Order: sequence, then C-alpha cells, then structure tokens
Amino acid sequence: MDAIRLQNYRNETEILPGITAENVVDACLRRRLNLFVLGETGEGKTQLENDILGLFGNNGFFEQGRNDLTIKEMFTRLNLEKLRTAKTSEEVKEFTQHMGHPVYVIDEMTRCIPAVQNQFFNLFDGFITVDGRKYRLGYKGYSIGIASGNVGNGRYVGTSETDRALMDRMHLILDVDYFPKTANDTLEVLAAKSDPRVSDASCEERTEDIIKMHELLNQKKPTLLQHIAALYLVHGLDYYSDNKGSGQSKRKSKNSCPGCVQGHEKGSDAALIFPFSTRAAISALSLAQAFSEIRKEKETPYVSSIEPVFDTAYLIGAQSGVLHPSAVDAHYNSNPYTAMNAVVEGIRAEFAEKADALKEAIKAAKDGRLIHADEFTGRFGYVKDILERTAKQAKERK
Repeated sequence: MDAIRLQNYRNETEILPGITAENVVDACLRRRLNLFVLGETGEGKTQLENDILGLFGNNGFFEQGRNDLTIKEMFTRLNLEKLRTAKTSEEVKEFTQHMGHPVYVIDEMTRCIPAVQNQFFNLFDGFITVDGRKYRLGYKGYSIGIASGNVGNGRYVGTSETDRALMDRMHLILDVDYFPKTANDTLEVLAAKSDPRVSDASCEERTEDIIKMHELLNQKKPTLLQHIAALYLVHGLDYYSDNKGSGQSKRKSKNSCPGCVQGHEKGSDAALIFPFSTRAAISALSLAQAFSEIRKEKETPYVSSIEPVFDTAYLIGAQSGVLHPSAVDAHYNSNPYTAMNAVVEGIRAEFAEKADALKEAIKAAKDGRLIHADEFTGRFGYVKDILERTAKQAKERK
C-alpha cells in the first residue's frame, strides 16, 4: 500500500532524519495515535486537519473549540416518536451518526476553558459515557483523535492551558513552529492557492487502507531490546542519586523534585526531566514501529532496532509535560526540543556503552541463563529484573 500523502498541507522540513510532518501524520494514522498540532495562526494547522479528514472521505467528526461546546449532545438525540410509549428517559435517547466515525477532530482546542477540555478525555480515548455507561466510538474498531491549538506568549486572547492528563492522551504533541516550512513549501502553497481560506480535501479515500496498515502493524511485536529502551523512559528516568549517593525515585519525591536533585548542569537530565508515563512509553514504542516501516519504504532504514525508540522519545518527550520548564528556560533557551535532544543524546550514549553487555545478557536470558545481570545498576537497575523474568520464563518453557 502507498504511503499517506496530504493533499494541500506542505512542510518538507525534516523533524527527524528521514521523517517529515507528513510522515508523522502517516505514522500516527497507522498506529491510531492521537495527534495534537500546535503552532502560530495561519500556518496550516486547520488545513492539515482538513487533509486528514479527506483521507477518510470526509467521514469524520469536526468541531471548533469553543466554551459552549457539549460533546455528549453531539452523539445523542431524543427520538420524539418514542416519547408517548417510553417508560424511561433512556428509551427516548438514540445515538447520532457521529458514533461511527474513524476520526474525531477538535480545531483550536486551546480556545476551550479547562472544564470544556475535560470532555475530550473520553473522546480521545475512543468512547463516550451516557447515563453512566460507556459506548465505543469508531469504524471497524478504529478511531483516532486530532486536535490543534495556539499556546505560548500571551499573544492569543481566549486561549487556555491544557491539562497534563489530557496532553498525555494526545499521544503525540507536535509544535510545528520549531520545524518551519521551507521557502519551497511556501511557494508551492502560494502557487496552488488564490483563496486564503482553508481548502477542502478531495483526495482519494484511504479509510480501508489506513485500517489495514494499522492491523498489519499490530501484528508486529517490539523486540525485548526495544522494550528495555522504552522501560528506561519510565524507570530509568525515574532514578536519581541523592546527596548521600543513594538511589531515589522522582515519583516518590513528588513535589520536592526537581529541587531534590543536586548539582544540575547543562547536559545532565537529572533535574531536567521527569519519568515518562506508561501510556507515553507505549506511544513511543508504537510510533517507533511506524517510523521503522516508513523509513524502510523510503529506503533509508534505521541501523539498529532501538534508534526509532530514541527518536520517538525525543518527539513525544519535548511536549508531553515531562520536562521541567524552568530548567528548559535556563539552559536551553526555552526550546523544549533542544532540551529533549540533550536528554536523548545522553540516553543513546548510555545504551551504546552497555550495548555488548545488553546483547549478550538478552541472548542468554532467552536461553534461560542469567549473565551480566549485576552489571546493570543505577538507572539501569530495572534491567536486572527484566533479565531474571525472561530467564525464568525461558526455563519454564523447556
């Protein structure tokens, strides 16, 4: 099947080596990962949303963010013909066609106050609740959430902060201002348009193709080494050494971090980053699989299986709320992508140093043997537990 192409939106700037914004959209669609696009007004966020809707034959839910928005009312209605015979209020309610869409778009989500944004939790998790019962959304088991918004320096009147729990449900948040279009991109848009309004997408519908690509990727499972890399984001980044040299947990320290970490300097991530949530680590693994497929299709495959996990950690971590804002401001010129790159480069170096031991230890564990386990300490302390579990399971299978 052909890669996903956006009809009108243009941005060929590489966000990662071999990965453009269009590839990011492609990857999110293949893995059914929610996407939240941030950026300046007038730079194509709504156009990108419209192009995504076009890929689904414009068979999607689209609403602009506003403070009187009531999501539940979009999905249910009263059947007036049943009013006379109904014995309960539930009997006169029925669902609208919006229940069966494969894509749900909230344009300018940051224009909603937090109370309204809270309604999107379930929407982006793929269900709604009516009278205390959950009802699944989507088409053939597929539903994805897309949102856009403006954030930042107070230039946008009527915008609100986004809760971290909602941000975590937006599996990938991409601020396109940090990856501006090339002059050729802008020229292509100017040459194709005489009307500044957002263009409707009339491209070939790809709904069945997207669902098929999603199903095929679901059949491919990450390797143990990829799982270990993803686990580092949750457990390795949780570890820090206190002023007595003892290992501690950032999660357990809660509000005392990052002040609990001593001697932070640029390049050290101890006081810069909090651990990823389990949900974010799953997103990183899932997105890594899609990036691997896309890079193969572009004939620029990754050299190692864990490289795409590091790439997605960079992309997800920059905007997911795990970076400490004051450290980013103080050491990285307020650029979260520069800060996250420093974190990821440090992780790459640590894994490179332990590459041989990891490879040998994993191979032995799959054979029921335990080697090098005691060499994994500090941030890599969790690896020992994984090796012991793997070796035990291998022995039980023999």
